[in-house]
Amino acid sequence: MKNFIISLFNPVLTWLNSIYTNLREASVPAARPIDLSQYLGIFGYLGPSWTTFITTGFLLGSIYLIVYMVVVNRGLLIKFKDLIKWW
Repeated sequence: MKNFIISLFNPVLTWLNSIYTNLREASVPAARPIDLSQYLGIFGYLGPSWTTFITTGFLLGSIYLIVYMVVVNRGLLIKFKDLIKWW
C-alpha cells in the first residue's frame, strides 16, 4: 500500500520539489538604468544635450501622467477608504 501511495504522489512531489529549487535559486539582477538609445536611437544624431532634453521630457511627462491619474481618481480612492473604514 505504501508503494502505491508513493507511486501515486511521486510526480506531484517531484514537480513541487523542482518549483522549490527554482525559487531558491532565483535571483534579481542588479539595478541598471534603461538604455533609451535602443528606443530613441534616432535622436542620437542630434547630440548628447538634445538626447538629455528629450529623455528628461519623457520622464517628466510620465511623472505628470501618473500624478494626473492619481488626482483625477482621488474621489475613487476616498470612497474606497471610506468603504474599508465602514467595513
